[in-house]
Amino acid sequence: LQGMTPQEACEAACQRIVEINGGLDKGDFDDKFVAVNKKGEVGCASIRGVRGRHPYVSVISGEGFNAMEGSALQWRE
Repeated sequence: LQGMTPQEACEAACQRIVEINGGLDKGDFDDKFVAVNKKGEVGCASIRGVRGRHPYVSVISGEGFNAMEGSALQWRE
């Protein structure tokens, strides 16, 4: 997913899986993606998430520990 930010790439990968499987209403599948580029930028996305509990990714770098909140295509209660 060249030319995208890591966040955009994760969201595009989730969307592609949904499209291949015929939509979000065609089963109870879920996947989560994490991407890092050469600059150290991080992205995180899930197909489904629970409202109030975003997907997270933890990263350790020269700057220390960081937990980053991701996104989801669909939120469940």
